[in-house]
Amino acid sequence: MTFRFVSRRLFACLAVVSATLSGSLLPQAVAQTPHRVVIDAREAFGKRDRVLLTNAAVQARQHPLAQWVEYWELTNRLNSAQVDEVEAFYARWPGTYVEDRLRNDWLLELGRRRDWANFGRDYPRFRMNDDREVSCYALLVQHLAGQGEGEGGGQGSGLAAHRGAPVGLG
Repeated sequence: MTFRFVSRRLFACLAVVSATLSGSLLPQAVAQTPHRVVIDAREAFGKRDRVLLTNAAVQARQHPLAQWVEYWELTNRLNSAQVDEVEAFYARWPGTYVEDRLRNDWLLELGRRRDWANFGRDYPRFRMNDDREVSCYALLVQHLAGQGEGEGGGQGSGLAAHRGAPVGLG
């Protein structure tokens, strides 16, 4: 076979694959529906459109990225979410990045609400420990629980030592 023949065949194959992947050879409903739902959900999250996000979460249940659609939907209304809703999300997506990403957002919300009891219960499960504001709230919870430097055995005690948070910010 000549180079020209091989290159034409390769180009033709690539054109067919490209057309198939872009959906031009498939009906629009089949080609774009599964991924379009996730894309639409991401756009709705950016616009803070609760209705679109709720609908997308229902439609995306079987999609490999369903956890992100659910994350966007719950994050969009986190200021009014209840503990049981967040715990249900954790149960559906245990051990995933998205679970811990939501935990970070939820801990921030609990701190804003001054809900120290729920913060104290959820904080030990926070694996990423990459948010300074959450670390600050953890130190406050530690202080409110009487585990500060004076009562908890000095520096290195309680939540601060366990999580690697800075001690003695006062």
